[in-house]
Amino acid sequence: MGLGIAGGLLLRHGVFDRVHGRGLCVFRRVTGYYCPGCGLTRACFALANGQILKSFLLHPFLLLCVVTFLFWLFLMTERLIRAHFLPEEKRYLIWKKNLSFYARLETAAVIFAAVLLLQWLVKILLQLIWHLDWFEMIGKLF
Repeated sequence: MGLGIAGGLLLRHGVFDRVHGRGLCVFRRVTGYYCPGCGLTRACFALANGQILKSFLLHPFLLLCVVTFLFWLFLMTERLIRAHFLPEEKRYLIWKKNLSFYARLETAAVIFAAVLLLQWLVKILLQLIWHLDWFEMIGKLF
């Protein structure tokens, strides 16, 4: 949690914006095209400033990760509190009953990968076919 707060403060003060007028993304500098992670820093900066829609449009993967993490944090906290008051036998039965829940994490990983690749494909196609810059379009909207 401390690293997240430190990263948010660094983003808020523009530490990761640019290095000598050039973007930080090596893939973008070498190929001229966006990488799957292009826009994550901008999305973090927008989210840190409370611009949720702009953050989602810049990189939907970030918001998906944040929402999923908060949901997971809530579930684990609730289970930890509940397990503290249960005897060992009941804890084991609950764990065994929830095995199917843990198996769904595999599905969540596939969905995350699909969202990451889909947003990358959209940005690349806009750039290749219509010669549109996704981030420039978002910048004009906000």
